[in-house]
Amino acid sequence: MEPSNTVAFPATEALSTVTPLWADVIPITGEPALADITESAIATVTSAAEQSFVCVNVKSPRLCVLIHITDNMGGLAPKASEKTKKNRVSVPGRLVWLAAVPCLAVATWGTLRLASADSLFRENTLDSVREAVRLDPGNAAYRELLAEHLAEGGLSPNEELRAAVSLSPLDSHYWIRLGFQAEADGDYGIAEHDLMEAAKIDRTFGPRWALMNYYFRRGRQEQFWIWTRSSLEMSYGDLTNMFRLCWIMTQDESLIRRIMPARREILTQYLAFLTTNGHLDTAGPVALQTAELADSGDLPVLLNYCDRSGTKNNSAAWAVWNALCRRKLLPFRALNPATGNVVTNGEFAEDPIQQGFDWRMPSVEGA
Repeated sequence: MEPSNTVAFPATEALSTVTPLWADVIPITGEPALADITESAIATVTSAAEQSFVCVNVKSPRLCVLIHITDNMGGLAPKASEKTKKNRVSVPGRLVWLAAVPCLAVATWGTLRLASADSLFRENTLDSVREAVRLDPGNAAYRELLAEHLAEGGLSPNEELRAAVSLSPLDSHYWIRLGFQAEADGDYGIAEHDLMEAAKIDRTFGPRWALMNYYFRRGRQEQFWIWTRSSLEMSYGDLTNMFRLCWIMTQDESLIRRIMPARREILTQYLAFLTTNGHLDTAGPVALQTAELADSGDLPVLLNYCDRSGTKNNSAAWAVWNALCRRKLLPFRALNPATGNVVTNGEFAEDPIQQGFDWRMPSVEGA
Protein backbone atom coordinates (compact mmCIF):
# COMPACT_ATOMS: atom_id res chain seq x y z
CA MET A 1 0.00 0.00 0.00
CA GLU A 2 1.33 3.42 -0.98
CA PRO A 3 1.44 6.24 1.54
CA SER A 4 -1.91 7.86 2.11
CA ASN A 5 -1.01 11.02 0.21
CA THR A 6 0.06 9.29 -2.99
CA VAL A 7 -1.68 7.22 -5.61
CA ALA A 8 -0.14 4.55 -7.88
CA PHE A 9 -1.28 4.66 -11.51
CA PRO A 10 -0.43 2.35 -14.41
CA ALA A 11 2.94 3.36 -15.81
CA THR A 12 1.57 3.67 -19.33
CA GLU A 13 -0.86 6.41 -18.42
CA ALA A 14 0.25 9.95 -19.22
CA LEU A 15 -1.34 12.23 -16.66
CA SER A 16 -2.14 15.85 -17.28
CA THR A 17 -3.59 18.55 -15.15
CA VAL A 18 -7.37 18.43 -14.89
CA THR A 19 -9.51 20.91 -13.04
CA PRO A 20 -12.67 19.07 -11.93
CA LEU A 21 -16.01 20.88 -11.86
CA TRP A 22 -16.60 19.89 -8.23
CA ALA A 23 -15.51 22.61 -5.83
CA ASP A 24 -14.36 20.10 -3.22
CA VAL A 25 -11.98 18.14 -5.54
CA ILE A 26 -8.43 19.48 -5.62
CA PRO A 27 -6.66 19.75 -9.04
CA ILE A 28 -4.18 16.92 -9.71
CA THR A 29 -0.74 17.61 -11.15
CA GLY A 30 1.05 15.56 -13.77
CA GLU A 31 2.97 13.75 -10.99
CA PRO A 32 1.35 10.62 -9.59
CA ALA A 33 0.42 12.36 -6.36
CA LEU A 34 -2.38 14.58 -5.06
CA ALA A 35 -1.10 18.09 -4.56
CA ASP A 36 -2.20 20.57 -1.92
CA ILE A 37 -4.60 18.22 -0.17
CA THR A 38 -6.38 20.07 2.67
CA GLU A 39 -7.93 18.52 5.73
CA SER A 40 -11.29 20.10 5.08
CA ALA A 41 -11.43 18.61 1.58
CA ILE A 42 -10.07 15.05 1.61
CA ALA A 43 -9.81 12.60 4.50
CA THR A 44 -8.23 9.57 2.96
CA VAL A 45 -7.09 8.33 -0.42
CA THR A 46 -6.94 4.69 -1.34
CA SER A 47 -5.61 3.24 -4.55
CA ALA A 48 -5.30 0.02 -6.46
CA ALA A 49 -2.47 -0.32 -8.95
CA GLU A 50 -4.37 -2.77 -11.07
CA GLN A 51 -7.25 -0.36 -11.60
CA SER A 52 -7.32 2.91 -13.44
CA PHE A 53 -9.21 4.98 -10.87
CA VAL A 54 -8.90 6.16 -7.31
CA CYS A 55 -11.60 6.88 -4.74
CA VAL A 56 -11.44 10.15 -2.90
CA ASN A 57 -13.46 10.57 0.31
CA VAL A 58 -14.57 14.17 0.64
CA LYS A 59 -15.81 15.81 3.80
CA SER A 60 -18.78 17.48 2.13
CA PRO A 61 -22.25 16.63 0.81
CA ARG A 62 -20.51 15.46 -2.40
CA LEU A 63 -19.69 12.17 -0.63
CA CYS A 64 -17.39 10.07 -2.82
CA VAL A 65 -16.04 10.99 -6.25
CA LEU A 66 -14.31 8.53 -8.52
CA ILE A 67 -11.43 10.06 -10.46
CA HIS A 68 -11.15 7.97 -13.59
CA ILE A 69 -8.18 7.91 -15.97
CA THR A 70 -9.25 8.00 -19.58
CA ASP A 71 -7.12 7.37 -22.62
CA ASN A 72 -8.86 9.85 -24.90
CA MET A 73 -8.51 12.71 -22.42
CA GLY A 74 -4.94 11.90 -21.53
CA GLY A 75 -5.68 12.87 -17.98
CA LEU A 76 -8.19 12.70 -15.19
CA ALA A 77 -11.91 13.18 -15.58
CA PRO A 78 -14.41 13.34 -12.71
CA LYS A 79 -16.92 10.53 -12.62
CA ALA A 80 -19.80 10.55 -10.18
CA SER A 81 -20.59 7.53 -8.12
CA GLU A 82 -23.91 5.81 -8.62
CA LYS A 83 -25.17 7.53 -5.51
CA THR A 84 -24.64 11.01 -6.96
CA LYS A 85 -25.12 10.27 -10.67
CA LYS A 86 -28.72 11.53 -10.69
CA ASN A 87 -27.65 14.88 -9.23
CA ARG A 88 -24.81 15.38 -11.65
CA VAL A 89 -25.10 18.05 -14.35
CA SER A 90 -23.26 17.76 -17.66
CA VAL A 91 -20.60 20.23 -18.70
CA PRO A 92 -22.80 21.86 -21.36
CA GLY A 93 -25.57 22.11 -18.79
CA ARG A 94 -23.25 23.80 -16.35
CA LEU A 95 -22.18 26.26 -19.03
CA VAL A 96 -25.81 27.11 -19.74
CA TRP A 97 -26.40 27.76 -16.06
CA LEU A 98 -23.28 29.88 -15.83
CA ALA A 99 -24.44 31.92 -18.82
CA ALA A 100 -27.90 32.32 -17.29
CA VAL A 101 -26.64 33.69 -13.98
CA PRO A 102 -25.91 37.23 -15.28
CA CYS A 103 -29.28 37.31 -17.04
CA LEU A 104 -31.07 36.25 -13.88
CA ALA A 105 -29.15 38.83 -11.89
CA VAL A 106 -30.11 41.59 -14.32
CA ALA A 107 -33.77 40.50 -14.30
CA THR A 108 -33.84 40.44 -10.50
CA TRP A 109 -32.22 43.85 -10.27
CA GLY A 110 -34.70 45.25 -12.83
CA THR A 111 -37.65 43.87 -10.87
CA LEU A 112 -36.40 45.36 -7.61
CA ARG A 113 -35.76 48.68 -9.35
CA LEU A 114 -39.31 48.84 -10.73
CA ALA A 115 -40.80 47.84 -7.37
CA SER A 116 -38.85 50.61 -5.67
CA ALA A 117 -40.02 53.12 -8.30
CA ASP A 118 -43.64 52.08 -7.77
CA SER A 119 -43.32 52.50 -4.01
CA LEU A 120 -41.85 55.98 -4.45
CA PHE A 121 -44.60 56.88 -6.93
CA ARG A 122 -47.24 55.95 -4.36
CA GLU A 123 -45.62 58.18 -1.74
CA ASN A 124 -46.73 61.02 -4.04
CA THR A 125 -44.34 63.77 -3.01
CA LEU A 126 -42.23 65.87 -5.31
CA ASP A 127 -38.97 64.24 -4.20
CA SER A 128 -40.34 60.68 -4.23
CA VAL A 129 -41.91 61.02 -7.66
CA ARG A 130 -38.76 62.63 -9.03
CA GLU A 131 -36.79 59.62 -7.78
CA ALA A 132 -39.40 57.26 -9.26
CA VAL A 133 -38.86 58.92 -12.64
CA ARG A 134 -35.11 58.50 -12.27
CA LEU A 135 -35.53 54.78 -11.61
CA ASP A 136 -38.13 54.24 -14.33
CA PRO A 137 -37.86 57.08 -16.87
CA GLY A 138 -40.03 55.25 -19.40
CA ASN A 139 -43.20 55.37 -17.28
CA ALA A 140 -45.62 58.00 -18.63
CA ALA A 141 -47.77 58.03 -15.49
CA TYR A 142 -44.74 58.91 -13.35
CA ARG A 143 -43.89 61.74 -15.73
CA GLU A 144 -47.39 63.18 -15.56
CA LEU A 145 -47.51 63.08 -11.76
CA LEU A 146 -44.13 64.78 -11.59
CA ALA A 147 -45.52 67.46 -13.93
CA GLU A 148 -48.42 68.05 -11.53
CA HIS A 149 -46.06 68.47 -8.59
CA LEU A 150 -43.88 70.87 -10.58
CA ALA A 151 -46.90 72.94 -11.58
CA GLU A 152 -48.07 73.12 -7.96
CA GLY A 153 -44.65 74.40 -7.01
CA GLY A 154 -44.73 77.13 -9.64
CA LEU A 155 -42.35 75.32 -11.99
CA SER A 156 -42.94 74.51 -15.63
CA PRO A 157 -44.42 71.02 -16.17
CA ASN A 158 -44.08 71.15 -19.95
CA GLU A 159 -40.98 68.97 -20.28
CA GLU A 160 -42.52 66.16 -18.23
CA LEU A 161 -45.88 66.43 -20.02
CA ARG A 162 -44.20 66.24 -23.42
CA ALA A 163 -42.24 63.23 -22.19
CA ALA A 164 -45.49 61.53 -21.11
CA VAL A 165 -47.02 62.14 -24.55
CA SER A 166 -43.87 60.86 -26.26
CA LEU A 167 -43.86 57.71 -24.13
CA SER A 168 -47.58 57.01 -24.61
CA PRO A 169 -48.72 58.82 -27.78
CA LEU A 170 -51.94 56.81 -28.11
CA ASP A 171 -53.23 57.78 -24.67
CA SER A 172 -55.59 60.75 -25.13
CA HIS A 173 -55.36 61.66 -21.46
CA TYR A 174 -51.78 62.94 -21.84
CA TRP A 175 -52.66 64.95 -24.96
CA ILE A 176 -55.55 66.59 -23.12
CA ARG A 177 -53.37 67.49 -20.14
CA LEU A 178 -50.71 68.90 -22.45
CA GLY A 179 -53.37 70.92 -24.28
CA PHE A 180 -54.75 72.40 -21.08
CA GLN A 181 -51.24 73.41 -20.02
CA ALA A 182 -50.69 75.13 -23.38
CA GLU A 183 -53.96 77.01 -22.90
CA ALA A 184 -52.90 78.07 -19.41
CA ASP A 185 -49.64 79.36 -20.93
CA GLY A 186 -51.59 81.35 -23.54
CA ASP A 187 -50.50 79.13 -26.47
CA TYR A 188 -54.03 78.71 -27.83
CA GLY A 189 -53.03 77.36 -31.21
CA ILE A 190 -50.92 74.63 -29.60
CA ALA A 191 -53.69 73.94 -27.09
CA GLU A 192 -56.26 73.42 -29.85
CA HIS A 193 -53.84 71.21 -31.78
CA ASP A 194 -53.17 68.99 -28.75
CA LEU A 195 -56.87 68.62 -27.95
CA MET A 196 -57.65 67.75 -31.57
CA GLU A 197 -54.91 65.10 -31.47
CA ALA A 198 -56.64 63.59 -28.44
CA ALA A 199 -59.94 63.49 -30.34
CA LYS A 200 -58.27 61.85 -33.35
CA ILE A 201 -56.86 58.92 -31.41
CA ASP A 202 -59.78 58.54 -28.99
CA ARG A 203 -63.39 58.58 -30.20
CA THR A 204 -64.92 58.37 -26.73
CA PHE A 205 -66.54 61.06 -24.59
CA GLY A 206 -63.45 62.47 -22.83
CA PRO A 207 -61.67 64.30 -25.69
CA ARG A 208 -64.99 65.66 -27.03
CA TRP A 209 -65.91 67.03 -23.63
CA ALA A 210 -62.42 68.61 -23.37
CA LEU A 211 -62.89 70.38 -26.73
CA MET A 212 -66.39 71.53 -25.78
CA ASN A 213 -64.97 73.12 -22.63
CA TYR A 214 -62.06 74.66 -24.51
CA TYR A 215 -64.32 76.36 -27.07
CA PHE A 216 -66.65 77.50 -24.28
CA ARG A 217 -63.76 79.22 -22.52
CA ARG A 218 -62.59 80.77 -25.77
CA GLY A 219 -66.15 81.97 -26.59
CA ARG A 220 -66.17 80.27 -30.01
CA GLN A 221 -69.84 79.40 -30.34
CA GLU A 222 -69.83 77.58 -33.66
CA GLN A 223 -67.15 75.11 -32.55
CA PHE A 224 -68.76 74.91 -29.11
CA TRP A 225 -72.09 73.65 -30.50
CA ILE A 226 -70.36 71.20 -32.84
CA TRP A 227 -68.49 69.58 -30.02
CA THR A 228 -71.45 69.80 -27.63
CA ARG A 229 -73.53 67.66 -29.97
CA SER A 230 -70.57 65.34 -30.52
CA SER A 231 -70.13 65.02 -26.75
CA LEU A 232 -73.81 64.31 -26.19
CA GLU A 233 -73.72 61.52 -28.76
CA MET A 234 -71.13 59.69 -26.64
CA SER A 235 -72.28 60.93 -23.23
CA TYR A 236 -73.03 58.90 -20.11
CA GLY A 237 -73.66 59.56 -16.44
CA ASP A 238 -74.75 62.91 -15.01
CA LEU A 239 -74.97 65.57 -17.75
CA THR A 240 -76.00 68.50 -15.53
CA ASN A 241 -72.75 70.42 -16.07
CA MET A 242 -73.06 70.05 -19.82
CA PHE A 243 -76.60 71.46 -19.79
CA ARG A 244 -75.47 74.30 -17.56
CA LEU A 245 -72.74 75.32 -20.02
CA CYS A 246 -75.29 75.31 -22.84
CA TRP A 247 -77.58 77.68 -20.94
CA ILE A 248 -74.67 79.98 -20.10
CA MET A 249 -73.72 80.09 -23.78
CA THR A 250 -77.30 80.92 -24.88
CA GLN A 251 -80.79 81.41 -23.49
CA ASP A 252 -82.35 80.10 -26.69
CA GLU A 253 -83.83 76.75 -25.65
CA SER A 254 -84.80 75.91 -29.22
CA LEU A 255 -81.11 76.12 -30.26
CA ILE A 256 -80.12 73.80 -27.45
CA ARG A 257 -82.92 71.40 -28.32
CA ARG A 258 -81.75 71.23 -31.95
CA ILE A 259 -78.35 69.86 -30.98
CA MET A 260 -79.87 67.41 -28.48
CA PRO A 261 -79.73 63.78 -29.72
CA ALA A 262 -83.09 61.96 -29.60
CA ARG A 263 -81.89 59.54 -26.95
CA ARG A 264 -84.30 58.74 -24.15
CA GLU A 265 -81.72 58.84 -21.35
CA ILE A 266 -80.40 62.24 -22.48
CA LEU A 267 -83.85 63.79 -22.93
CA THR A 268 -84.95 62.55 -19.50
CA GLN A 269 -81.94 64.18 -17.86
CA TYR A 270 -82.46 67.39 -19.82
CA LEU A 271 -86.14 67.54 -18.81
CA ALA A 272 -85.15 67.08 -15.17
CA PHE A 273 -82.63 69.90 -15.54
CA LEU A 274 -85.21 72.26 -17.09
CA THR A 275 -87.82 71.40 -14.49
CA THR A 276 -85.59 72.03 -11.49
CA ASN A 277 -83.49 74.96 -12.76
CA GLY A 278 -86.05 77.64 -13.58
CA HIS A 279 -86.70 76.76 -17.22
CA LEU A 280 -90.13 75.17 -16.79
CA ASP A 281 -91.82 77.49 -19.29
CA THR A 282 -89.64 76.19 -22.12
CA ALA A 283 -89.72 72.52 -21.10
CA GLY A 284 -93.01 71.54 -22.84
CA PRO A 285 -91.58 70.31 -26.18
CA VAL A 286 -88.81 68.36 -24.42
CA ALA A 287 -91.34 66.84 -22.00
CA LEU A 288 -93.62 65.66 -24.82
CA GLN A 289 -90.68 64.24 -26.82
CA THR A 290 -89.48 62.44 -23.71
CA ALA A 291 -92.95 61.01 -22.99
CA GLU A 292 -93.05 59.47 -26.47
CA LEU A 293 -89.76 57.64 -25.83
CA ALA A 294 -90.01 56.98 -22.10
CA ASP A 295 -90.13 53.71 -20.23
CA SER A 296 -91.44 53.10 -16.72
CA GLY A 297 -88.14 54.21 -15.17
CA ASP A 298 -88.67 57.74 -16.54
CA LEU A 299 -92.11 58.24 -14.91
CA PRO A 300 -90.85 60.14 -11.81
CA VAL A 301 -89.29 62.87 -14.00
CA LEU A 302 -92.35 63.17 -16.27
CA LEU A 303 -94.86 63.17 -13.41
CA ASN A 304 -92.78 65.80 -11.61
CA TYR A 305 -93.02 67.94 -14.75
CA CYS A 306 -96.81 67.50 -14.81
CA ASP A 307 -97.06 68.47 -11.14
CA ARG A 308 -94.93 71.59 -11.56
CA SER A 309 -96.34 72.83 -14.85
CA GLY A 310 -100.02 71.91 -14.35
CA THR A 311 -101.00 75.41 -13.27
CA LYS A 312 -98.67 77.27 -15.66
CA ASN A 313 -98.86 75.31 -18.88
CA ASN A 314 -101.87 73.07 -18.50
CA SER A 315 -102.08 72.05 -22.16
CA ALA A 316 -98.45 70.86 -22.27
CA ALA A 317 -98.92 68.92 -19.03
CA TRP A 318 -102.11 67.31 -20.40
CA ALA A 319 -100.31 66.30 -23.58
CA VAL A 320 -97.57 64.60 -21.57
CA TRP A 321 -100.11 62.90 -19.29
CA ASN A 322 -102.15 61.59 -22.20
CA ALA A 323 -99.03 60.29 -23.96
CA LEU A 324 -98.19 58.27 -20.88
CA CYS A 325 -101.76 56.90 -20.66
CA ARG A 326 -101.86 56.07 -24.35
CA ARG A 327 -98.57 54.16 -24.12
CA LYS A 328 -99.90 52.24 -21.06
CA LEU A 329 -97.22 53.62 -18.80
CA LEU A 330 -100.12 54.86 -16.64
CA PRO A 331 -103.22 52.68 -16.02
CA PHE A 332 -105.72 55.42 -16.95
CA ARG A 333 -107.64 56.60 -19.97
CA ALA A 334 -106.36 59.65 -21.77
CA LEU A 335 -108.15 62.92 -20.91
CA ASN A 336 -110.28 64.54 -23.61
CA PRO A 337 -112.07 67.75 -22.67
CA ALA A 338 -113.86 67.77 -26.05
CA THR A 339 -115.73 64.60 -25.12
CA GLY A 340 -116.18 65.47 -21.49
CA ASN A 341 -113.55 63.03 -20.20
CA VAL A 342 -111.80 65.35 -17.80
CA VAL A 343 -111.61 63.18 -14.66
CA THR A 344 -108.89 60.62 -14.15
CA ASN A 345 -109.77 57.40 -12.34
CA GLY A 346 -113.30 58.63 -11.65
CA GLU A 347 -114.45 55.23 -10.39
CA PHE A 348 -111.26 54.62 -8.36
CA ALA A 349 -110.63 51.43 -10.30
CA GLU A 350 -106.92 51.98 -9.63
CA ASP A 351 -105.18 53.10 -6.50
CA PRO A 352 -104.52 56.85 -6.83
CA ILE A 353 -100.92 57.67 -7.63
CA GLN A 354 -101.47 61.19 -6.23
CA GLN A 355 -99.46 62.83 -9.00
CA GLY A 356 -100.24 64.58 -12.25
CA PHE A 357 -103.96 64.60 -12.98
CA ASP A 358 -104.88 61.74 -10.64
CA TRP A 359 -106.55 62.14 -7.28
CA ARG A 360 -104.74 63.61 -4.29
CA MET A 361 -105.75 62.08 -1.00
CA PRO A 362 -105.31 64.66 1.75
CA SER A 363 -104.00 63.41 5.03
CA VAL A 364 -106.40 63.96 7.90
CA GLU A 365 -104.81 64.44 11.27
CA GLY A 366 -105.94 61.83 13.75
CA ALA A 367 -107.67 59.69 11.10
